[in-house]
Order: sequence, then C-alpha cells, then structure tokens
Amino acid sequence: LDNSKYLFNFAHDKKFWKEVLKALKKIENQLYDEKYVKQFNNLQNKWLSLMTIDDINNTKVPIERLRYNLNLFVKYLYDNYETLLQRDFRTHYPNDGIKDVAGYEKLGVPLASHIRAFSFLENNKLSLEIKNQTSNPIQIDKIYYEDKKGRKYYITKNSFTILPYKQGEKRHVVTKTFPLNPKYPNKYTLKIDYRYKNKNFVKEAVLQFRNHDFAFKDFLEFAKEANSTIQVDSLNKRVTFKTGNYTIDKSVFLKGSWEVVFEKGVNILLKNGSLFKIEGSLKSLGTQKEPVTVKVETDTSFKDMGKWGGIFTLRGEKKSVIKNTIFKGQGDINLKNRQDYYGITGCISFYENEVEIENGSFIDMQCEDALNIVKSSFKIDKLFIKNSRADAFDSDFSKGEITNSKFEDIGNDGIDVSGTLIKIKNISFKNISDKAVSVGEASTLYGEDLFIENATSGIVSKDLSKAYVKNVTLKNIRGSALLAFIKKAEYGSAKIECEKCSFENVKYKASPQIGSTIIVNGQKMKEMKFTRKQLEEAGLVVK
Repeated sequence: LDNSKYLFNFAHDKKFWKEVLKALKKIENQLYDEKYVKQFNNLQNKWLSLMTIDDINNTKVPIERLRYNLNLFVKYLYDNYETLLQRDFRTHYPNDGIKDVAGYEKLGVPLASHIRAFSFLENNKLSLEIKNQTSNPIQIDKIYYEDKKGRKYYITKNSFTILPYKQGEKRHVVTKTFPLNPKYPNKYTLKIDYRYKNKNFVKEAVLQFRNHDFAFKDFLEFAKEANSTIQVDSLNKRVTFKTGNYTIDKSVFLKGSWEVVFEKGVNILLKNGSLFKIEGSLKSLGTQKEPVTVKVETDTSFKDMGKWGGIFTLRGEKKSVIKNTIFKGQGDINLKNRQDYYGITGCISFYENEVEIENGSFIDMQCEDALNIVKSSFKIDKLFIKNSRADAFDSDFSKGEITNSKFEDIGNDGIDVSGTLIKIKNISFKNISDKAVSVGEASTLYGEDLFIENATSGIVSKDLSKAYVKNVTLKNIRGSALLAFIKKAEYGSAKIECEKCSFENVKYKASPQIGSTIIVNGQKMKEMKFTRKQLEEAGLVVK
C-alpha cells in the first residue's frame, strides 16, 4: 500500500491505540444504551419511509447486527495487530462474508435475505441461479410466475435442497434451466417458494442480462448472402459499405479486429432491433453534402425485454472516426428496462476504443443513452443530440473532450459521466428534463463557456467528483443550478467551483450537501441539510 508507512507509524503509536480503544468503548456504550437504541430505530423508520436509492428497497438494520459487527471488527483488529507491527498489511480480511452469517444466526439476528436469485433468458431457455447465503440448508419448494392479480403459473413443483457454503466448493450455488414459455411476459414476476429452518419464505428472482454471441449472425456470412455492394477485404481485414442504401434485419457480429468503413452517402437501416457488433473500429466518413445516415429501429417485444438496435464497437486497435454522420431513432417509445436483451444501454456504443467524432448528430434516439462511451478515449467536436428519450451522452471510466456542441430536448441527463476525466467547452443545453451536466464516481470535469437553459438541475457533482467550470450561464433552472452531494457512501464528498457564473430565474443557486463544497465566483456557499425537494432532485428519495 502507498500509505503503509503511515499505518506502520500508527501501529506503534500508543496514543493512537488509546484513542481507538476509547472510541470503541464509546460505540459499545451507545449500542447498549436504551435511549440511543430507541432514537436509532425512530430515525430508521423515518428515513426508510422516504428513501429508495436506485429502486432498491432498503431493509431495516437490527441493533443486534451492529453489536455483532462491532465484536467482529474488534476481533479482526486484534487478529491483525501483529501483522500491522510487521508491516504485512492486508487490503481486506480474507474471510468469506457467508461465513460471518453464521454469527448472526447464532445470535438469533434476523437475516435480511436467505437466498439470492438471478434469472437469465438464454437461447429460448430460462436459466435460474440461486445462491444459499446462510450457514444452513435451504429447501426450494416451487418456482413460478405470478401475475398482477396473484395468479401463479408453475414452472416446477419439484423440490430440491441447496447446501450451505463450504470453503473450496460451490455447492451453495445451484443453476436450473427450463424451457422458455412465451405465455409468461416480462410483466409477470418470477418467484421462488423456499424453506429456511422449517419456515416458509418467498423470494423474487431478479432478471439479469448477458451479452450472448450465439444470438448474432456472423457478419461475413450476412454480407455474402446479402449480395450487396458491401466489400470485404479479408487480407487487410476491412469491410467497406460503398455509397448506397443498406438494410440489416438481424443482429450481426464481426469478430476479430476488423475495420468497418461507411463511405459518404451511405444510408443504413438497422431493422427490428438489429445490433451491428464490431470487434475493431468504425469509420463513418460522410461529407456535409453527402452525410452518412444510420436509422435505428427497436423491437420492443423481443424476448419480452426488447432489442434496441444500434452499433456497438469494441476493442478497436485503430481509431474509430465519425464524421458528418446522422443517427436517427424512433423517439420516446416504451422500453421496459434500462438495458436491452444484449445488455446494451446505448444506441451507439464504444468500448475500449479511441473515438473521434466531428459533426455527428443523434436525433430521436430511444435507448437509455444516445451515445455511450466506456473505457475509451474520445475527442468530440460539433456534436448535436436532440430529442433523446433518456440520457444524451454517457461515459464511464474514460477520458476525453467535447467542444462546440448542442444538447436539446433531452429526456434525462445531457452529459452523464462516471469515473471519467472530461473537458467541455462552448456547449449549449436547452430543455433538459433532469441534469444538464452530471459527474459521479470520482470523475473530474473542466468546463468553459457553458449555456444551460430550462433544466431541473444545472451542474451536478456527486460521489468524490469535482467540477471546475467558468463562464457559465444558468437560466430557468427548476431545482438547483449547482448541486453537490454524496449518493454512494463508498465514495465521498463532491465539489464544484464555478467562476464567472451568472444565474437567472433559478430555484436554488447552489446546494452543497453537508460535507460537500460549492464555490461560486470565489465565495464558498454554506453547506446545508437537504430539504425534501432537494433530496428528490438528487435522486435520494422517491418523488
């Protein structure tokens, strides 16, 4: 560890250990103080009635669990004391979390969950993965779909047992596969009846998504069968779409570090939710007079979750270049999930690529992200995104810049980044349903010459992120022009510095949650406890 010398010094500091023991004793006294326990439970009841983060229902924490965790912490502390003295530092304690559950069970602490259940739709089959999270056997009795009226449609009534965790084995995880019945649509809930310590329980299986190569047709076979003007250069591994019209009516995959080129005047229709997956790079080389046009149509009914369609470019050895290209979608159509059957969130997506975009337009894009860039570098100029159903531009764990661009009539966020270093300059945002700019999960943003008009929030920084902006106009903001807060506790406080910022008709000029920082034109704004409206705006409570 980089900080090992500091840990080493602390480990040999008697004053440090004295303070640690004093703090532990104080915590112990609180956890057994009746007044504190009552206050703790009342606060939980208050906030659990408000808070639902990321649509996950929160479970009340029993005070017994905190007491047990304290004992566990003290035990780990003493167990590792000698290693601290020897500078043999551990980044985590090696025990599996499942083994700790045994301690809860012995104390009679009620477990929040006994099993974890995930379902997958694969090759016209339903795959169900169930994990025993306890130190006792679990009896699975029935697996079934349940409709909104409580009617049950059984997949199986054959019972089976899932054994508890044993080190070195995976007997506590069981996978069952069943034929996929089209009679049970996505709106039905998949449930499991099971028994734990002779008591009956019900668990809902959570639908998960995987990227299935078997669902794709080999692109080279498709190109050969299409008998079109698609040119395939196998020697140089280059596919060229010559000027003309093309329809791709099934999802296709081009494997093995290819380069795909769209020449000027190319018009491509991705029909019935077809996804063009390219392992390599994409060059869409339109001109102002003869742009490339890509139309994306979604099949909302496919596998009861939908194929959104689009282009997914991954692991490119060469740069992907988009010039004078228009991407068109279907606008605000009803999509049931935040990702489609293939696990894709973007209509146009790049993964592990170097991306350059100049004069690219994304109109009426219906996916969760109009443009999604992940683990890549990017340089974008003259980007125009209009009438996006959800987020316009989304970037995760990337580095890049956007200049001279416009975002208009966006259904969710304009620019949304996580774990990303980004520079933006001369950007206009108009009619943004949620946040014009959102930086999260330890991102850093540098912005200059920004105009934001008609948005719920202007510039938002959360979870150890920093936004440094100047020459910013914020106009007609329904919530906070500047908002900084913590959403995920594993990160930390956020920061915004706004220089030469002007505000017109904004509800809140700056909203720094306690612990986070906002500086406006050199003046530090007072930290605050969020009101209910500000909690809603931050996405920390349900509206």
